[in-house]
Amino acid sequence: MAKNDQVPSLSKQVFNNQNLPQQAIFFCGLSEAEVPTTLAIGNDGQSYPIIRWISTFESAEGRTPEERCQAVSRNFQRAYDNNHLKYLRGGRASNGLSTVCAAIEEGGACLETLFSLAPGTNANQTVRQLWQLSEGVKGPLYQTGSLYYLNIDDLVPLSPSEEDSVVTP
Repeated sequence: MAKNDQVPSLSKQVFNNQNLPQQAIFFCGLSEAEVPTTLAIGNDGQSYPIIRWISTFESAEGRTPEERCQAVSRNFQRAYDNNHLKYLRGGRASNGLSTVCAAIEEGGACLETLFSLAPGTNANQTVRQLWQLSEGVKGPLYQTGSLYYLNIDDLVPLSPSEEDSVVTP
């Protein structure tokens, strides 16, 4: 990795009511343990870790955890910008690898692949682990048929809060 391509350090971003982000921002930063991490800034201005990249399964192809973090963070942002990121669910890529992808409704189809998993990894179990391991998860994990659906708002508040939608004179 070139010196100017280094993953930026995770820093606390402070927002007040006037400068809260108008939309979610997904990016790659470093956790306190210096691990590349896909993070999101929610509608409350706080940053939330989504995935800590410690796996090296793509190393044989020359991709470092930092590069994977950058690519996956861009995938999350693209899916969000396309209004496809309401639920996370397991899927399968055309190359046969299991994936975690974005869906817009519980029981819905994969609309965008967010990331591929190591061969032999169960995508459904990975979605379940994201739910179990994420900090501050508040909502349920939905099961439709044999698939789990994780509402992204349960990981990071992305939808406008009720307070944000109240119009005051």
